[in-house]
Amino acid sequence: MLQPSFFVGHAGTGKTKELMAATREASGKLMLDKHQRVLALSVMHGAIRRLEEKMREDCSGVPAVIRTIDSFALTVVNRWRGAIGHRRPIVPTSEDNSFEGSFQYHLTFTRICEEAAIIMGSSTVGQLMGFSYPIVVIDEFQDCHGAKLDLVRQLANYSQLFAAADDFQLLEDGVNGCPSVEWIRETQASGASVITLTKAHRSSISAIVNASIALRTNSRSLMATIPVYCCPRLVMAASKLTFHRPSGNLTLISPTHRDMANILVAHDDWLRRKEKAPVFWRRELSVKEDTTAVMKEMGLNRRSKIWRAPDAQLSPNAVRAVNFIRRASKLRGLCEIPMWFAVSLAQRFLSTRSLWRHRVAKRMALTVHGAKNREFDNVVIFWSPHTVRGWSEEMRRRLLYNGVTRAKRSCVILYLGDEQSCRKDPVLGLLGSAEPAFGTPKSRAHTRI
Repeated sequence: MLQPSFFVGHAGTGKTKELMAATREASGKLMLDKHQRVLALSVMHGAIRRLEEKMREDCSGVPAVIRTIDSFALTVVNRWRGAIGHRRPIVPTSEDNSFEGSFQYHLTFTRICEEAAIIMGSSTVGQLMGFSYPIVVIDEFQDCHGAKLDLVRQLANYSQLFAAADDFQLLEDGVNGCPSVEWIRETQASGASVITLTKAHRSSISAIVNASIALRTNSRSLMATIPVYCCPRLVMAASKLTFHRPSGNLTLISPTHRDMANILVAHDDWLRRKEKAPVFWRRELSVKEDTTAVMKEMGLNRRSKIWRAPDAQLSPNAVRAVNFIRRASKLRGLCEIPMWFAVSLAQRFLSTRSLWRHRVAKRMALTVHGAKNREFDNVVIFWSPHTVRGWSEEMRRRLLYNGVTRAKRSCVILYLGDEQSCRKDPVLGLLGSAEPAFGTPKSRAHTRI
């Protein structure tokens, strides 16, 4: 068994770059057959896009298969489905419960990963995977837990594993600690290589670095950090956003889609009242929300047995999905399209599309979860204390940390509240500054909390 290697550090420390360097070096030693490939995995679609770009830049001569862990697990389960008692092909479902269809088994991705881990427990399957993929690379490893982590553990028995992780970027409620990093510590005791990275590469701006350190270590910064502008009313935050025009792309980040919608509506209203030209923000929904909205538009539900495309005008994404379903149905000679079949094809189409839809525009608006694993020139974080009140203090620190560390050049926070409440906030108080959205900025010496 080859001992795994891990690169652990905070955001922007070049974990992926180190990962690529280790992969490039190991490929010359371990990949001895022309049919062998590097298996590059991650949990989120956005991370897969970045991983594909990094592999092309830093490991251009290394043959690789780049997948999400869910997608890889689905391939494993379908290839050896007979070993676990499935006679029909398996397709993923976004519903909470797995069910058996007329021609396919519909399983949740959690169930698919669980069964893939069981299959990988077979030495025959494991050795075959180890020969096909002698090197397994996992980016954003901190997001790997539960059945996904079990699958990775099985892969590590037969392939050289390289993984990069930052435990403070895990943003999932209900997960105690960081299971993947805990496993890293366990394997370190048995000889695994763990390299801790500390030097920041994404941003050299001291204010951004100081803010991220304060949030990560839960200690009040004694040095200058990013500005926090207090906006007692939503219209003040919207107007402040209008006047904020740094060079480069600008990304608006908030904890929830509701907050995002509120400030964008207020921003549009303010521009209209001032008779200014409208400003376009490219807004990104989560994969789940995007899929739900398009499927609702297409009239896909489980209440009907037969699906027919709606007569109403559809969005471009819905039109593409409808055409995909029609082509697949025509190839199968179906006169009527079963609802379960249409739902399955739509989910497959939208999942594939989400893998490549991420791109950086001049102005973007997305949630903290949507911004994970990405980087932007300038970031504005809209922070509403009423929205984040239900989360624990540690989760609020993680959310703000993930938002701040997306920035390369500049980052500011628009706080929906007055200066007094901002100073009392246990998370924003770590940044050591609070200034009114409008008025003469106070010196740092007088804004210490």
